[in-house]
Amino acid sequence: MTVYTMVYLITEVFYIYILNLYFSSVFEERRTNAWALAATYLGFLLIADGEYLILNDFRLNALLNILFMFAITLHYESTMIKRMLTVLLLYIIMAMIESVIVALTGPMAEISRAEYQEVLGPVFIKFALYIVVLLLRNFKNIRKNMIFPKTLLLSIFLIPCSSVYLIFSMIVNNFNHFDKVQLVICISAILLINVVAFYLYDTIVRYYNERMETELVKQEKLYYLKQFEYLKDNVEEVKAFRHDLRNHLGVLYAMVDTQPEEAKKYITEMNGSMTAGNLYARTGNIIIDSIVNTKLAKAKENNVEIITNFTVPSEVAVESSDLVAVLGNMLDNALNASLKLKEGRKIEVQIRFERGMLRIDISNAFDGNLKYENNHLVTTARRKDGHGYGIRNIENAVRKYRGCYEVSCSESIFCASAIMYVA
Repeated sequence: MTVYTMVYLITEVFYIYILNLYFSSVFEERRTNAWALAATYLGFLLIADGEYLILNDFRLNALLNILFMFAITLHYESTMIKRMLTVLLLYIIMAMIESVIVALTGPMAEISRAEYQEVLGPVFIKFALYIVVLLLRNFKNIRKNMIFPKTLLLSIFLIPCSSVYLIFSMIVNNFNHFDKVQLVICISAILLINVVAFYLYDTIVRYYNERMETELVKQEKLYYLKQFEYLKDNVEEVKAFRHDLRNHLGVLYAMVDTQPEEAKKYITEMNGSMTAGNLYARTGNIIIDSIVNTKLAKAKENNVEIITNFTVPSEVAVESSDLVAVLGNMLDNALNASLKLKEGRKIEVQIRFERGMLRIDISNAFDGNLKYENNHLVTTARRKDGHGYGIRNIENAVRKYRGCYEVSCSESIFCASAIMYVA
C-alpha cells in the first residue's frame, strides 16, 4: 500500500467527522438514535473506501457521496427540500475546494517530481473543508446568540491552519527521511489534535452558555421570591386596613357634615397609606412586575426618584429568561449609573405593549461618563468580574424577537430603549 493510499484512508475518517459537524449544525433535531447515525457513517466509510481500493472510479465515488450524504439527512427532522439543498450546498463547497486545491498544487508536479505532492492533495482538501464547516457552524452559533470568548473563536481557526502548514513542511522538507509508518502516524496525530481541540472548544462554549442560562434562572427565581414577599406585605397591609376600616368610617361620618375639608384630607391620607407599598408595577405580568419591583425597591432605598408608566397585558409572548436579560440588565445599568451621583438621582421606566410590539424605555440621570470599545458601549465599573455581558445579553435577547436595542444621551440623562416584536 502506497503512502498516498494510507493518507487518503486516514483523511476519509476525518472527512466523516467533518460531515457530522456539518449536518449536526444545519439540522436542529435528530429523529433517530446515535447508534443508527453512527452505523450510517460507518457504512459510508466502509463502502466509499472499498470502492476506492477496488474500483477507484471518481464518478461512482461522487454518486456514493451524494447518496450517503442524503441518507445522513434522513436521521434528522427536516423537509425534503431542505435535505436536498443541504446536500447540494455541501457538494458544491467540496467541488469548489477540490478545484482550488488542484489548481494550487498542480504546478508542484512541474517543479518537483517527488511523491509528496500527491500526499498533500487529500490533506489540503479535507482541511479546507474543515475550516469552511467551522465557519458555517460558528456563524450559526452567532445567529443563535451563543456567547463565547473571541480569543477562543480565533484559536479554533488557527489550529487547522497551523496543522496544514505543519503537514506541508513535514512532507516537503522531510519526505525522504520518513518511513511510511512515521508519516501516517504524524498525520493521524495532527488530525486527532484538531478533533480534540474542537471538542474542547465546543465544551467550553456550552459551559459559557449554560453558566449564563443558570445565572438568568437564578435571577428569575430571586425576582419571583421578592415579588411574593412584596405581595405578602401588601396583603398584610390590606388586612390591617380592613380591620381598622370601621373606625375610619366612623371618623369620616362625624367629619363629613361639619368638617368636609378635613374629611377630604383624611381620605387622601388613607389612600396614601394604601398605595405606599413596594409594588411599583401592578401589570399582572408576574415576571415584569417582579423584576421592576425588585430593582426599583433597591433604587428607592438609595433615594432615587422613580417615575413609572406601564401599559402591559398579563400575558406577553416573551420568554421569562429573555425578559430577565433585557429588563433586568437595563434596570441594573440605570441604577448603577444613578448611584454614582450624590444628588439628582432619577430613573424613569416606561413599558408599553401595542400591536404586537413590546417597548421598554428607561432613562436615568448619570454623570456623563461613558466608555466605548470598538464603537460599542461597555461597562465603566471598576470591577469587571460579573460585568461585560449585560449589554450583550440585552442585544442577543432582543435580536431573537427581530427587535433592537438603542441608547442615546444628553449631558445628564441617559436613555435606553429595547423593542421586541412578538406574536
